[in-house]
Amino acid sequence: MAEDNYVLQRSSEAERLRRQGRLVENMTRPLLEKIGLCPGMSCLDIGCGPGEAMRLMGEMVGDTGTVVGIDIDGTAGRSGMDRLRAEIECNFQFIEQDLSGSNPLPQGPFDLVFGRLVLIHLPDPIAMLRKMYAVTKPGGVILVQDYNGTSFDIQPRPKLDFGGLGGCQAA
Repeated sequence: MAEDNYVLQRSSEAERLRRQGRLVENMTRPLLEKIGLCPGMSCLDIGCGPGEAMRLMGEMVGDTGTVVGIDIDGTAGRSGMDRLRAEIECNFQFIEQDLSGSNPLPQGPFDLVFGRLVLIHLPDPIAMLRKMYAVTKPGGVILVQDYNGTSFDIQPRPKLDFGGLGGCQAA
């Protein structure tokens, strides 16, 4: 079998998400530090998957803090909680819930409400942002790491010449 050079390797979806989380940790950790996440704070991670961002939050809020994760994939979330509780002293909680539905988020208020690569998957991301705002403490932070598809572009721009036939030519 040929060597597999795919950066996330081939594995289960939960393992793929864990690998992806570790790959973007160097972008997430500095943001959590910059907002001043510290011991005793409470965090909500929407679309937590197997909990890689929760791991970072738990390390920072410690055993006096709380990190709640919510995700549609209960299997990945529960196994993530088992792993996190074995590794880090923190009050971790998990809620299995479809975020695209009308159910409210867990009662806050939270010091941090976080979502990474989740809004792009929701049919109404603005409704989710409103829900996130509703459970954020006054003076708290909503932190979203997501893609903005409106900014996707290719440089240099390709030169397309369809010969005036709308892209189709007879052979």
